[in-house]
Amino acid sequence: MTWLDRVLATPSVGLTLKPELYSEHEIFSSVRPLFDKWSKEGDVKVGQAELTLSFGTALGFIFTVRPDTIVVEFKCKFELKQRPGLLPVFPNVEAKKYSELLETTVQQTNDFVDHILAIRRRTLTRIGVVAATRIDGECPPPGVASYIKHLQRPWQSPLIRCDSNLLSLLAEDTNKREQCHHRLIFNQADEDKKNDFGLTLDWQRVMITPVELKSGAAQQHLQSSCSSALTYFERFGTGELEYGFSD
Repeated sequence: MTWLDRVLATPSVGLTLKPELYSEHEIFSSVRPLFDKWSKEGDVKVGQAELTLSFGTALGFIFTVRPDTIVVEFKCKFELKQRPGLLPVFPNVEAKKYSELLETTVQQTNDFVDHILAIRRRTLTRIGVVAATRIDGECPPPGVASYIKHLQRPWQSPLIRCDSNLLSLLAEDTNKREQCHHRLIFNQADEDKKNDFGLTLDWQRVMITPVELKSGAAQQHLQSSCSSALTYFERFGTGELEYGFSD
């Protein structure tokens, strides 16, 4: 179990590719088998914007295709339940563990990418794995508490408000670079949002040497990236980074 399973956290997985233009017909044709499967699960919402197509499924997954990116993200779905003569209420929503959601998201991403790549091969330049979390500021995980302590260290007093995004280099060799964005947002001056801390960890593997992808070849890259991302997320959340505290 990861610390992300004990907080409200949702995953997303993205691939950055060498830009290529597709027609809408090509995209719709390639994902038609998946669309039929999604439709059996419930309504599918299709979004269109300039050079962007998105598909939102009843299970909460959103698939987005652009000329240079493919992104699959999970969002909790809940709608007000209408009651005759009474105020509407929110239905009970079962919290799902991040580790389970990420595993499913990777599977969904692999299927989606395989169908897109059936049109033609693409050149992979980056893979990203994201954990978007909501944390109780009164009792954050040890690593998050250490990170906040590190940010406020110059003033030796609690931060009132924070909106930071730090990008750190984790590892690098001749073929790839691993890095991670750490975005932390909170506002302790707002009583309605006091101790509501938003943290997003956006782990990325940048292909210094781009990789050619064909249908069926994405899975190994997704699994490897997911494993490395989870390893880093765990180090960060459990407080294994070196902040140099004397106490």
